[in-house]
Amino acid sequence: MSSAVGMYMQTAVVAAAQTAEETERLFGLDYQTLFDTAFTMVNVLILYVFLKYVLFIPVRKLLEERKKRLDDQNARAAADTAEAQKLKAEYEQRILEAGREADNILGESRREMIKKEQEVLDDAKTRAADIMSAARSEASKDFEAAQSSVRDEVKDIASAMAARVTNQKVDRPVDDALLNEALKEAGGRV
Repeated sequence: MSSAVGMYMQTAVVAAAQTAEETERLFGLDYQTLFDTAFTMVNVLILYVFLKYVLFIPVRKLLEERKKRLDDQNARAAADTAEAQKLKAEYEQRILEAGREADNILGESRREMIKKEQEVLDDAKTRAADIMSAARSEASKDFEAAQSSVRDEVKDIASAMAARVTNQKVDRPVDDALLNEALKEAGGRV
């Protein structure tokens, strides 16, 4: 029993010591808790430094490189767009110039066509005038020849009639003089 009482006492002393120790600690802080807290802080700091160099810096570099690539692509796209706009403007200008040139060529072709048409018409008029002049000249010659032929026939007929009426032969100079006088009286028509 004495050993049981001794144990009980010993347990009570340990409990009392623990209670006294607990009352001495402020907010339950003791050396072990402070050590654990400091150890945890150092581990967090080491973990932060480790993650910074292993994870944060490479990820930041990766993000910066990606941003730089995107900026470069955007700049190239803007430059390509500007170049495309410039080429489009040049293309439209060339189309306008080609349209003007085509209009000029068509206008020149029309003027040349009108000029050639006028030349052909003038040439045709000249040829027609020449043909008409030649035809008039030929008609005039034919008319004079026909008139002369008709006069000669009228003279022959008049001479033959005068010879029958007078029963004499009329000589040629007298016959011509009589015919010319008759023509003058008739107004020159045969």
